[in-house]
Amino acid sequence: AVQTAAIVLGPAAAGAEGVGELVLMPAAREKQNFGGRDTRADRRGAEILSEVFVELHGGGFACEEALEAMRRLRYDVAEVEEPWWCRELSEATGDLEARLREFVTQLLYMSKDVAVVFGHSHFFRLLF
Repeated sequence: AVQTAAIVLGPAAAGAEGVGELVLMPAAREKQNFGGRDTRADRRGAEILSEVFVELHGGGFACEEALEAMRRLRYDVAEVEEPWWCRELSEATGDLEARLREFVTQLLYMSKDVAVVFGHSHFFRLLF
């Protein structure tokens, strides 16, 4: 999701002054499915951003714009400094429902006027 945000929204969010901000929210992470390899994480905080930079760097010209935008953005990784992923093989329904409520609450009470959320399909299907 961070890579998608960098490629799609990064140039617009960074703007000429580079004042845009990406906030990494663990409440918006993908639903942990049994056996799902893309629903687990092993990086925290700035490590996540470093990995995105490495992966985008190998992407060719189209990713150069995203890399430049990422350099101008600000990042809030405070909520992902500690382990932030489900450690079980699958996420319990009650835990997932609580996380969905937390996500909506964070959006409702955020200090920003505009928010664009990037994430994964299973999470959004459950949300809507």
